[in-house]
Formats: sequence, C-alpha cells, structure tokens
Amino acid sequence: MSTPSSFLKKIRLFKNWWRLVRGIRTFPLVLSLRDGTRFFLRDQSDYFMLEEVLMNDCYRLGSISDPDIVLDVGANIGTFSILVARKFPRARIVAIEPNSENVAALQHNIDLNGLKNIEVHHRAIGTRHGEAELHLDERHHGGHSLIPGLNKGIGTRTEKVRTVPLDSFPAPDALKVDCSGYEYALFEKDLPSAAYVGIRLYKNGDRNALEDRFVKAGYKLEQMSKQVSVFTRA
Repeated sequence: MSTPSSFLKKIRLFKNWWRLVRGIRTFPLVLSLRDGTRFFLRDQSDYFMLEEVLMNDCYRLGSISDPDIVLDVGANIGTFSILVARKFPRARIVAIEPNSENVAALQHNIDLNGLKNIEVHHRAIGTRHGEAELHLDERHHGGHSLIPGLNKGIGTRTEKVRTVPLDSFPAPDALKVDCSGYEYALFEKDLPSAAYVGIRLYKNGDRNALEDRFVKAGYKLEQMSKQVSVFTRA
C-alpha cells in the first residue's frame, strides 16, 4: 500500500502519475518520467522492477562515475540500462538478457526512448559457452533462473538459452548483475575489476562470504539492501 510520501514521490517522478492510482492502474501502460524517459510495462511485475530500480534506487546509480562501458547482466525490461544510458549518453551500455519475452520488452523500451548507446544480447551469463535450460517464473518476469526451483513461481516451463562467460564482453567500468541465484557460481573463482558493481544476491548462497571477498579485494560496500549489494572502488 502506498504511503502519502511514496505517492508524492511518484507525482514528482512521473508526468502521468495518475495512471498509478489504485483502481485506475491498468496494464499494459507507458509511464513517462518528467525528464522525458518512458517505460512500457506489461504488468505489475514490470512495475515492481521499475519501482525498485528507479524509486528505491536499489542499485545506487549515483555511485556510478562517468563510465565508458557498462554491463547489465539480467537486463529484464531495461530499467537500469535505460536510466544509465540517459545519464551517460557517451557510454556504451551492454544489456544481457536470457528470456526472449523480456528481450522483446527491453528492445521496445530502448526504441521508445530513441537510445542508440544500448546494445542487446539475447544470452545467459554462465561459466562457459554452451546451452542451458532457463526455468521460467510464472509470476514474475524477473524471476527466471538457470537454477530449477529457485523461486516459488518457477514451474515446469523452460526456455533453451545460449550461455556465454562474462569475459566474452569487454571489461566494464560498471557492472550490474541480476542473474537469479547464479551470481554465486559466476563469482566463485574470479571477481570483476569494475569500479562499480551492483549485485542482486539471492538466498541460495552465502551472501556474507561473497561480500567479504569483495571487501578483501579492495572494494567498499556502499549499500546493502534486502537483496542488493553495491560495491565501489577507486
């Protein structure tokens, strides 16, 4: 339920804020920010992702400083990629998303904003080149995972996806990772060298141990929310 302060925040952020009023809110819809950025949302789960990244600033976007290359692993509908692309128009944004329906929504949002500095890769990040089964979450577009049974919404539907290792892409200055529980396998051996790393950490691994490894590698833990940890270093 929205509090008065949270609804005032929506009024400040969105031109068409009235579309979010209970009883009026219907999907699909396009929300327009006051700076002209627009997001096409298929349903409530897309809105939750927008709310978390934009309104709650779970990835602490202000900690990203003038990047040349940004990798968005698990780009979903493109909320993070689009906000960063608008903020840093000279940066190269690499958006990586395994689910075909999310890729279509991601590309639609990029086109909706006329952005030319985002490139989309329909891939899953894995530990090697190959193929894998992506287990589909029936309740939330952001819950698809290479790990069966990770979320309660994951049923029997799967999608075959191509996997590529993270080092298939240029070394980024900023790295955002939301790969639905696979982050622990991704960073099991090597940590990234990016100045900014934002990771959604699921409960299927030892979050504290991974955070400690980043800190010991010279990172500062800038923010730790319920699921997202943000690390920076000079």
